[in-house]
Amino acid sequence: MSKAFIKKLPLTITMEDFNQNEKFHHFSEKFPVNPKKIENIKTGDIVFYETNFFCYIL
Repeated sequence: MSKAFIKKLPLTITMEDFNQNEKFHHFSEKFPVNPKKIENIKTGDIVFYETNFFCYIL
């Protein structure tokens, strides 16, 4: 997770539901990320897609 994102914590955001197993939020700003291929995701994972799309796996 990017240090720029961590500096924003604590943070309150509104997240939308996706397929009843993910919550997501689009940030207006972009965060630096180090892209990696994700083989498996599990409950509790926090993922950035692109540089401004935040997702929490339920």
